[in-house]
Amino acid sequence: MNRIRTPECSTTDHGRNGSCQLEAFDAWKDPAVGARYNLGDMLLRGGTDGADALCWVTSEAVPDRWPVVVRARHGGGRSVYECGMTEFLVRVLRADFDECPVSNATLWGEGTARLLNFREERFLDEGVDPWTGESLDPFAGL
Repeated sequence: MNRIRTPECSTTDHGRNGSCQLEAFDAWKDPAVGARYNLGDMLLRGGTDGADALCWVTSEAVPDRWPVVVRARHGGGRSVYECGMTEFLVRVLRADFDECPVSNATLWGEGTARLLNFREERFLDEGVDPWTGESLDPFAGL
């Protein structure tokens, strides 16, 4: 049976390999759209702070033509976006969809975003700007 790992899966509730059954993903926002896609063709590519799953539909032979599916963790079902992952992310940053396609709207309409690697995230956790090396504490040095 096909299985897909998702943010909401626990290793204790879903078997030894810590994966969820694809049947857990059977809710589509628009069932007519969902009927066109096979869940076995979905490749989990990422997730959001709101625990949404971002997948590619890999049924096409050319990866540039793989649409993005967002599986909303908090009851929104799955939605298909007929664009690649890069275009999807740019459109989220530009607020270029009718509504925010993910549960957490932190990046919605921000225009730009910076990628933080694990080292840069550590700097932020310690209160240091990872790009300037300066303290993020407005009272530092007073």
